[in-house]
Amino acid sequence: MVTKHPEKPKCLDEKFMVDIDLSSFGLPWRAFMRDSQAVRDEFAHAPDESFFAGHLKFLNSLIGRPTFFFTDFFQTRYEAIARDNIARYMKDLHAKGYS
Repeated sequence: MVTKHPEKPKCLDEKFMVDIDLSSFGLPWRAFMRDSQAVRDEFAHAPDESFFAGHLKFLNSLIGRPTFFFTDFFQTRYEAIARDNIARYMKDLHAKGYS
């Protein structure tokens, strides 16, 4: 349930579970995009407009956090990459007309 991101994780185990769940945001760009396409494929039944509107809302919630990841381990290694990937991906989605 904690990986549905309803609220900030409370204990260290939950923090690691959330960080592991979001770890693909910190992958190199091509791998990040492959993972993003796999997520889109999971929701193939949803029209692009509604999928990307919801996805952008989720991405905005992630980058709006003081830190993207909750543990020092992930923050140190992947925070900057994840933020860069999300910013680039969101810019691309906006350029395609999604909001």
